[in-house]
Amino acid sequence: MIAPPPAISESPVVLSPGNEQELQALCRMVDHAGTHGCTLAFAWVNHPTLQQQLTLEARRRLTGRSVAEITLDSAVQSGVVEQWEGFLGDRRPAVLFVYGIEKLLDLESGYTHAMAVLNLNRGYIARRFPFPIVFWAADFAMVAFSKQAPDAWSVKSESFHFTGESSDTIETLGRLGEGEFWSSGRREKL
Repeated sequence: MIAPPPAISESPVVLSPGNEQELQALCRMVDHAGTHGCTLAFAWVNHPTLQQQLTLEARRRLTGRSVAEITLDSAVQSGVVEQWEGFLGDRRPAVLFVYGIEKLLDLESGYTHAMAVLNLNRGYIARRFPFPIVFWAADFAMVAFSKQAPDAWSVKSESFHFTGESSDTIETLGRLGEGEFWSSGRREKL
C-alpha cells in the first residue's frame, strides 16, 4: 500500500540532541551516497509518532532531492524487490524510505519467505537500485531482519538509532492494542 506522504511543514521539527545528530548523519549519507551507488541503511525507531516526525523532517531537509516512500504490503503476493520495482518503475530517487517491513515478518517461526527472497536478491538490489534505501522500523523488526536476511544485513552501510521522548512512549503504549500497529501480538509489542 502506497500512501501519499504528509505535507512538508516549513517549520522544522524540534528533536532531542541525540536524534538531531542521527538525523543529520542520515541526511549527510543521502547527500554523499549519490557517488557511491546503492546504500542500505537502517533507521531504528520504536515509536510511530517519532518516525513520522523524523521522516517529515528528513524530507524537509532533503528539499530539492526526490524522496520516494513506500509502505510494504503484506497482503500482496509480490516480494519486497517486486514491490519496489512496481512502485518506482524507471524512477531513480535520491533516496527510498521503506516502511512496514515488520508487517512481512513471521516472528513466531523465525522464517519469512519474503525476507529469504530479499536476502537472495542482495546483488540484484545493488545493481537495480543505485541510490540509498533506508528501512524505518522498530528494534524487534531490525533484529528479525538481521536473522532472516543475514546476507542483505551484512552489506548495510549505516544504522541510525533514534530514541523516543516520554510523550512518544506514552502514545506508543496507548496504541498497543491497535490491530494495525505493527504486526505482532500484544506480548511481542510489549
